[in-house]
Amino acid sequence: MPRFRTAALAAAALLLSGCAAASGGSISAACAAPILHLTSEEPPLVVAGDAVALRIDNLSTECRDTGTYGVTPAPAPTRVEPVRWLQDDIDVEIGGVETNDHGAPIAFDVVVPAEARPGFATIDLDHAQVAVIVGDPQTGWDRSFWPEPSISLASPHLEEPMIPGVTVDFLVHHLPVHAPDDSVPWDPMDPPLVLAEPVPILWMQDGVEVPLRDVPPWPEPDSWWTVAVPPEAIPGEARIVLGDSEIRIVVDEP
Repeated sequence: MPRFRTAALAAAALLLSGCAAASGGSISAACAAPILHLTSEEPPLVVAGDAVALRIDNLSTECRDTGTYGVTPAPAPTRVEPVRWLQDDIDVEIGGVETNDHGAPIAFDVVVPAEARPGFATIDLDHAQVAVIVGDPQTGWDRSFWPEPSISLASPHLEEPMIPGVTVDFLVHHLPVHAPDDSVPWDPMDPPLVLAEPVPILWMQDGVEVPLRDVPPWPEPDSWWTVAVPPEAIPGEARIVLGDSEIRIVVDEP
């Protein structure tokens, strides 16, 4: 049986400031949220026992995790943050990373646990996440491991009536950076993959179709996006559509 490749994935280049001293004084800059990256350009295909190479940015000793960021750093002891494997009802600690004083990038490896199941899984470190795809050691991968992307409202208040120009926050699920390449024969032990293309988000209402934006593939399991209700919107029910998935909103009188 061919050896399975080490997982990795090129993450989006997100330039967020860390916990550095602010210019012109001794007050520290606000804490930036940690960002987790898979560190090479190989597709994120793994089985239990594979090593996964990762990098974490902004894991600062002075930025204690409260689930929110933007607060002022405060002195704190160095701590080890756990790395967790999350998949369905599985929650397994697979390693730990020690914080540093200024949130400088930290490279590390973890091993896919024996509890991993075929399908999508999430590696989590201090609320920063990346997605990987787990195959079956005996049968490899199949197309069912790449579910169709879907869309959902980001918060319940968005179900209230809206007017043109008001923004809608939504989540896109399962839009990984790599996708199956259906132009070549499928190999379950080494599936042909290509870089995924951005997908369009459309406004549909009474036969009118308006492109709102393109959403790029994303290394995390879910990504948060915003669109504005277009000027073409009329009072009544409308749909925001991604492929075969949609969310419905109600447009009010301006």
